[in-house]
Amino acid sequence: MSTNPLQACLDVLISPDTAFDGLHSKKGWWLAPFLLINASFVAMFLYYFANVDFPWLKEIMLDQIAAGEEMTAEDLEVISGSLQQSSMTVWSIVGSIFFVLFLNTVLAIYLNIATKFSGKNEFGFVDWFGLGWWISMPHVVAVSLSMLMVMFSTSGMISLENLSVTTFNSLILWMMVCGVCGMRVFCDGMKWGCVTFFFLKCVFLRWCVWCFFFVGRIPR
Repeated sequence: MSTNPLQACLDVLISPDTAFDGLHSKKGWWLAPFLLINASFVAMFLYYFANVDFPWLKEIMLDQIAAGEEMTAEDLEVISGSLQQSSMTVWSIVGSIFFVLFLNTVLAIYLNIATKFSGKNEFGFVDWFGLGWWISMPHVVAVSLSMLMVMFSTSGMISLENLSVTTFNSLILWMMVCGVCGMRVFCDGMKWGCVTFFFLKCVFLRWCVWCFFFVGRIPR
């Protein structure tokens, strides 16, 4: 069993089945993954925008905007003036933090309501919200992979979409494993098959929200 919140963050990534056994009784420990995940987003985007070829990125974004809508040269020039490195850094950080916060809020609401009908409702919204942050710990690893991708890029020509795809592909299976292990502990007595099916519905809900936010950003 983990002896402190930071050790628990590592244990969830290495051995989630064992790590979750003691976490359901540690009410405030979820603040550790909450802070780590958000700090990782801040670090990644600060590093990304400090190293990306920004004129190239700006040109790519303008091409995507022009391809999606009929715009005059004057309109594109106005948009170009608004695409500043500092403001994009801030909005990328705020957007990523808000997005994961929104996902975990939706997940907590769903689990809080769904468990009322399953007879396994020992926990309230805050408990499920905390579980969402433990389940989201693979974000830290995925963000680290994205930073390595930027670090080893010799040209600095890496788009935001490439970072998003890399993060999503790295996350999905790992988060499913963490989620199933966490749900098994929080829904004590529920069989593995039921827990897996229950959490797959949660994954499908998160995936739908992800697609709603990101599919429109992928260039056709």
